[in-house]
Order: sequence, then C-alpha cells, then structure tokens
Amino acid sequence: MPRVHAPFAMGGVQPPDGLRVGDSPPKAAVLRDVTAARGWTPAALAARAATAGAPVWLDGDELSFLFRGEAVAVRLCCGIQQDMHRLAGSDTWALTVKHRALARAIVSYRFIPDAQPRVGETLTVWRGPRAPAAPAQATTLQGSVRVERLPSAALGEEREVTLYLPPGHTPAGRYPVIYAADGEVAGGLGHVIEPHILSGALPPLLIVGAHAGDNELRARAYLPARDAVRFAAHARFFVEELAAWAERTLGATSARALRAVFGFSNGGVCAGELALRHPDHFGIAMPFSAGVMPDTAQYPPQPSVRAYLAASLFEEGFYPTTRAFATELERAGVQADVELALGHVW
Repeated sequence: MPRVHAPFAMGGVQPPDGLRVGDSPPKAAVLRDVTAARGWTPAALAARAATAGAPVWLDGDELSFLFRGEAVAVRLCCGIQQDMHRLAGSDTWALTVKHRALARAIVSYRFIPDAQPRVGETLTVWRGPRAPAAPAQATTLQGSVRVERLPSAALGEEREVTLYLPPGHTPAGRYPVIYAADGEVAGGLGHVIEPHILSGALPPLLIVGAHAGDNELRARAYLPARDAVRFAAHARFFVEELAAWAERTLGATSARALRAVFGFSNGGVCAGELALRHPDHFGIAMPFSAGVMPDTAQYPPQPSVRAYLAASLFEEGFYPTTRAFATELERAGVQADVELALGHVW
C-alpha cells in the first residue's frame, strides 16, 4: 500500500509512515482569504515585505503575498492558486490567506499578470518555519549540465534537451536514467541528486530532460485529453527517439527497472500517462502535482512499476488528483510512496 509522508496535515497533525492513502484528508485544505480584513495599504505591504526580505511572509497563521505592477488581474500560482487583490489607486496587489498548518507548508509560487505566464520562469519556494528542511544541494557540480538540440521525426521539429551527467561520466557506461518532462529542471535536479551520488546513497545516474515549448504546446503535448494526436507524437518522441538517443550517445541503460519518468503539474500528468501506457519501458514513475487523473481505466496500472507521488494539501486541484491516483495504484498492487508536503515543487 502507498506509504504516506505528511509533515503537515489538516490541523497540523503528522501521520506516521505507513498510513494508507485512504486515511489522508480526502480534500485539499481550505485556505481562507482574509486580505480585506487586513486592511493593507501599499506602504504597509512594502514595509512588511522589506522586513521579510521577500514578497511573501508568515504572521501567525496568515501567509501574505505582494506583487507590484500594472495589470488588469494578477493570479498567484502554483503551490497556492488564488486571485490577488489590487489596492485602490495603486499598482500594488495583495493576498493574505489563513490556515493553522501554514507554518509546516512548502509553497512554490510565481505571479501571473493578465493570465500571461512567462515561459521558462522558475518558481520560487517558500518554506514555513516548521516545514521539512530543504534538501542538500551541490553549490558547484562535479558532474556537468549541458543542453543539446535533438531532431524529432515524430514531432517534425527539433527539441531542446537539458542533460545532467554525473561525475566521471563516460558514454561507454550504462547508467540509470530519469527522463524528465519540462526538461529545463534537469540542471536543478542535478544539484539536488549529486550529493547523494557522491555519498554513495545513489548510483551515478543521468537526467535527460526534454523541453516542452510554449505553454499551449506544452499542454497539448502533455495532456491527452487536450490533443490526443499531439500527445501521441510527443510520446513517440519521448519513449522511442529520446531514449534511443540517450542510450546511443550517453550510456543510458535500457533496463526498464532503472528507467524513470518524472514530471510535475502538466508534466506530472504526462509522466503518469507514459508510465501507464509504457510499463515495459519505465520501471519507475514520478508524477508530482498532477492536476488531471491519468487514464487508469484504459491503461490499468501494472504492479511491476514503482511509483513516487507528491502534492501539497494546499493544492486545490492537484492534491485530490494525486490522492485518487495513489488509491488506484494501491488497488492495482503498485508499490507507491506519497509525499504530502511538497507544494508544486520537486
């Protein structure tokens, strides 16, 4: 059964390891918008942000965000997804939400003015004072990160691929490999994984991250319900062309038990769908914060696949989907681990 790790839960209760996913809260935590009650002024917001040294801060059980800029509307994304409030007569936007478990939260965020997210913009991570510690990261890599351009017959275009190569990498080796959607994250993942490689906790491994393109193209490639034809073309690229290239030129293993597929948000949906549809190819699935339920009816989960899922109790759409997917995996006999602390972050 899935092991559920929840550094915070409804009411701040920490369930023990081994808790069945069915015992976790069935719905996302409800954040109460108390912005109006705070009576913020632009000057007060600016002063509080200056004290915090960031555009986000926690006062008691209230978490506040500040954005400045001209826009018709501003939305906070992605670990918490809510509309912000413009302060009258200014270009200052505020949001204050309330919940007693926020001190244990990990929230990734960015501000989206006028529904125009910027492609490639990274999410900033805020960690509550009682949240799990951030993972150790290598400040300077002993391995390497590089970007390649790979022509794809399936897509009819070139696609950028970001690679993390471990210390001592040689193409003659045979390395476990993580194939990542939203491949721009591969370099950052390398900084997190490399300390574990150097300590011997992990074997030297590769991260092969395929970039998605613009936001609309990303959705069409990652969500079969959005565009089944484009999803199928992307799947051929990801499963066949990308893997064959990595095995031929990088020394990636062809052993399914040592091949993982990873993604978060829409990329998490993609990772879940590819693992369900290609269990002969991927032995490990890592879908984080998937907002759409992968199609377990048409593609039943196979017990031979190991799954690692993550979402935050504050992710209104993503948490219940992750919980439901974990339940379906459990019913099929899949060994799964579920982390309920992460808020749209890896």
